Amino acid sequence: MILMTEQHFTAACAFYLALASQMRRSGHIKVANHADKQYRTYRNRLESKKQPLGSYPETAAQ
Repeated sequence: MILMTEQHFTAACAFYLALASQMRRSGHIKVANHADKQYRTYRNRLESKKQPLGSYPETAAQ
């Protein structure tokens, strides 16, 4: 099972950003476009997962 933590999302963002850059340089535009889409997906998930500074943790509220 994949851990859906901020660290996982951050690593996925870095991976897809690097992959898109590399594929674009080597001329693989379709792969680069897919990597861009995956990057945006993980970036959005990361932003929704982050807690605002000083906020009450979700797990403590339950």
